[in-house]
Amino acid sequence: MSSSFIRDVLRSLFGLSLTIACIIRPSFAEELLADKLMPEMADAVAQAVQYSDSMMEALFQLERAEADADIRTARTYPVVNGFSQYHGQWEQRDEVSGTQFSRRFLYGLTLRKPIYHWGALEANKRIGEILLQSANKNLDTRRYFVRSECLRRLLNLSIAERESQFAESTLDFRKQLLEQSETGQAEGVATLQELETARMNQRNAYQASLGARNHYRNARHKFLKDFSVSEEVLAKLPEELPKAELDLIKWRERIDVFQQKTYRNHPEYTAAEDAVKVQENQMLIDRARNRPTIDLVVGANQDDTTHLLTELDDRFRQIYFGGVRVSWNIFDGYETRGRVELARTLRDQALNKKKRLAHKLSQDALQLLHELENCQARMNAGKEMFDWKAERFRKAERSFELGQISETELAHHGYDFAYEEYQAVLENARCLALILQAELLTTLGQPRKKPVQ
Repeated sequence: MSSSFIRDVLRSLFGLSLTIACIIRPSFAEELLADKLMPEMADAVAQAVQYSDSMMEALFQLERAEADADIRTARTYPVVNGFSQYHGQWEQRDEVSGTQFSRRFLYGLTLRKPIYHWGALEANKRIGEILLQSANKNLDTRRYFVRSECLRRLLNLSIAERESQFAESTLDFRKQLLEQSETGQAEGVATLQELETARMNQRNAYQASLGARNHYRNARHKFLKDFSVSEEVLAKLPEELPKAELDLIKWRERIDVFQQKTYRNHPEYTAAEDAVKVQENQMLIDRARNRPTIDLVVGANQDDTTHLLTELDDRFRQIYFGGVRVSWNIFDGYETRGRVELARTLRDQALNKKKRLAHKLSQDALQLLHELENCQARMNAGKEMFDWKAERFRKAERSFELGQISETELAHHGYDFAYEEYQAVLENARCLALILQAELLTTLGQPRKKPVQ
């Protein structure tokens, strides 16, 4: 078996290039990675955003918030009520005529306009506006989150696919070594222990390939189920991922700005602020329950009465009225006091949650920075190991051509080099996923003028 044949087998097994060392060069692009990562998967991302359960729930929440805002706003408008009534009535009198029967028709309109409700109606309207604004922000956030999460899951799916491919390649490699050991044993070159070791390695590689294959299938099925995309879309998953460009200096600056200021724009933090505002307005509403409220009331009624059994004249009356109505809930069994205490408790809980979220978001950003630093350290160490294994493999090729090492030893050197190459590709994919995660956190802290499509 010639050295050129071994090189071809190794390259066909792993399909990776020596230029993988370039992935270590740190250079952070100002353009968001989520905007340029895997353009081939644009259809998958679009389907994921469109059919995501999270997006559908956000849309329903927005519709409910719009309807709720209309209801709360309507309570500040004048209310017009109309009524009509038709009935017959019998009248028993101490007169010669005795019993009398008449038909009566009444109808009218009443208009009521709130004048002073201690700010309760305005507070109720503000709650609707806050909830509607929060639902709009949540829809925008869900769109961006699903998009970023889909890309991260695609990276994980790509990692699982590479692991499955490498496990299959390792199995083929172990089979070749087993064949060489069997041939060597027959020729008296290899010992029985070497043959048993080759068989054990082949069995372990077979089990590992089964596990990696099942893991990839499960990851693929879960992705299709969670994001409701078609099988045809995933066929476009690229074999080569873009190189991770990591500039720790810029990431430190970006995360520091997030920790100091822009975390206040993060959806979780703004949602906590909205919860505080809602409960403060709810306290105004509840306090007004046991205070006198003033309404303007105007209206007109008409009364038509027709007598059938007597000669009394029919009656026709029109009544117009207008005035101020004062309503006062004097005692309600301390319900109002309980409602106020409940709203105050919920307000305090929301304030506490807002404080804890500020600390949590800061710690999340700090943890991501540490993970980015560790990622760069691993990639730098991986580059050194890759360069060393590549040089050792080239020396082994020269030694094999000079007849200084055996074919089996050369195959082991080639496998070690291909393994480092494979690890570098996986580390690149993990680094891309980590950058996407850090990018999601800090980008959600930046104010956006329009929704991300």
